[in-house]
Amino acid sequence: MIQNSHRDTETQRKGYVLAKADQETNHSWRRISSRRVSYPRLQQETRRLLPALPSGHFFIFPFLLLFLSVSPWLFGFLSPVHALGRPNVGTTGAAFLKIGVSPRLAALGGAYGALGEDVGAIFSNPAGLSYLPRKQAEFVHARLVADIKLNSVFYAHPFPHSLGTLALNYTLVDFGEIERTVLQEVGAASPFAKAGQFDAQDQALTLSYGDDFHFLNRRFEWGMSLKFLHLRIDEETSNGLAYDAGLIYQPTGRNYRFGVTLQNLGFLSKFREEADDLPLNLKLSAAGSFVKNRLKLALDANFPIDNSPILNFGAEFTPVKALALRAGYRFDNNNSDFKGYTAGLGIHIADVSLDYAYTPFELLGNNHRFALGVEFGAAAREDRRFPVGPVPPKKATTSPTAFPSARSSSASPTTPARKIKRTIPALRSGTFTWRGGPEAFEWIAEASPEVFRKHFKKQGLYHRRGRFLIDGSCQVADGVLYIQAVLHDGDKIVGVFESSGDPNLPFSVWEPTAKQIDGRIRSLGLRPLVP
Repeated sequence: MIQNSHRDTETQRKGYVLAKADQETNHSWRRISSRRVSYPRLQQETRRLLPALPSGHFFIFPFLLLFLSVSPWLFGFLSPVHALGRPNVGTTGAAFLKIGVSPRLAALGGAYGALGEDVGAIFSNPAGLSYLPRKQAEFVHARLVADIKLNSVFYAHPFPHSLGTLALNYTLVDFGEIERTVLQEVGAASPFAKAGQFDAQDQALTLSYGDDFHFLNRRFEWGMSLKFLHLRIDEETSNGLAYDAGLIYQPTGRNYRFGVTLQNLGFLSKFREEADDLPLNLKLSAAGSFVKNRLKLALDANFPIDNSPILNFGAEFTPVKALALRAGYRFDNNNSDFKGYTAGLGIHIADVSLDYAYTPFELLGNNHRFALGVEFGAAAREDRRFPVGPVPPKKATTSPTAFPSARSSSASPTTPARKIKRTIPALRSGTFTWRGGPEAFEWIAEASPEVFRKHFKKQGLYHRRGRFLIDGSCQVADGVLYIQAVLHDGDKIVGVFESSGDPNLPFSVWEPTAKQIDGRIRSLGLRPLVP
């Protein structure tokens, strides 16, 4: 018999409560305090374990975590923040943190803060990690100026049931062998003399996390990165810690985003007698998808502590799904060698990608970067990345059962309500995304719009020009069907409803979801339409 201490027992009990909460709320216990969905017993247990978080305000947690983590250093860094965007402020250390490691980022001129939807988002805006639906791994190799070599390894792991994405990166910058020069005594034929060679390296281990939260009925992505730094010149070393924090907002149903990132907030220890500041930077970003999703444009405005404002612009054109052509430009008011055009391409076949970037420097030569990446595993969350190419209409899947087909649901418009000139206080059904699982159950996502349409039509609450839109997603994982329905009022999300059950009995999942929506509709004051 295994005997546990009181602490172990308490830890196991808390773990069981959280696991139970996860099970009862479709593995999304972060939303159990929502006033739209009532789980009284679960709320009581959660409040007891997390007494500092009031009901309905779970979105505060990431910001509270960020504040507590940086507060010991925050006040020490406020003095240089006023210098952001001013030229010739002074030099900073750990300059390799300014390098855009990802070839896609480099090819787009560094404009990646709102566009990043892969592991490269670690170095632009960690909030972009929230868009990853599957696991990703990538290796990057670059030959920088003066024979400087850069090697970097990425890994991102999205957790199922909306628990965010955790990512890890290790970057090594090798400066190679450098000739050592020493000062000779007075009277020597030459004031300097060669004294062998030494080497130098910069290393960074980065831990990142990205997730989403709802605030004022709008969805935001947030992310944080913690960088452990180690710099070495010959036998002298310096260690440091740096934080990145970012947000991304994409209006519901729109093809553009906005982002903001604070990069390299932290410190470095002393090299002998002096310690350098980190290259603190404030980044404002925007990105969008155009021309039937074949053209992506991105713009970043950087306000670094050691330079004047820098503007980055990038464009990515996808003539076919397997090929992406990229170009960018970096605008810099200073006489910098790092401004000008950039170019590159990406090849994506099945789950393997190969990326290349070409970055010319006026005086120091050209820079080439390569990356080999792979995406693997089942989708852990809904794929909310910008689509590549036109989105084809979904075809209905025939099924031997008598469940309704999604073929008739195509008549239900999915255009956001505020685009319709005249709206009616009623409901309409939109598309339900299939997030993954056995293909035999994919028809459930296609049939869901028709099921909800008939349900609300029977109650007299349905109209094809209704003000409120119901859409969502379906997934089968570990033999369990998960359905998430989202109620929209124009750009606002006014309700999120989740149910789970046996995928062979989808009506046992559709029915409780519809009942949750009914309760929210009553609270909004919606009444049956007059026949």
